[in-house]
Amino acid sequence: MKKVFTLVLIAALLVTMLVGLTGCKSGTGDEIKVWIGGSIVGEDELDKSQDSWVLSKLLKQYEDEHGVKIKLTYFEDEEAMVQLIANNERSNKEVPDWGSRDFPL
Repeated sequence: MKKVFTLVLIAALLVTMLVGLTGCKSGTGDEIKVWIGGSIVGEDELDKSQDSWVLSKLLKQYEDEHGVKIKLTYFEDEEAMVQLIANNERSNKEVPDWGSRDFPL
């Protein structure tokens, strides 16, 4: 049951990210930034080792199909993440990575 819940959660997360990808394009060509907040990928909800592997495979498939590079950024401070995304959507500029750490895919 936990695995089904985890897969549904990952699928929902991926759909949410893919819907938001257009607004997250940076001005540096074919790179897309994806922001994930702590409440979405939390230690209690997901087995990070297995689920980050699944997420990386799904993102790699999207990269291959669309010819883009996705930069996955995990924010510990969800409020900062929401503010940066809102600012990015208003200005349509690249968002700085304040308060974040990057996870390589």
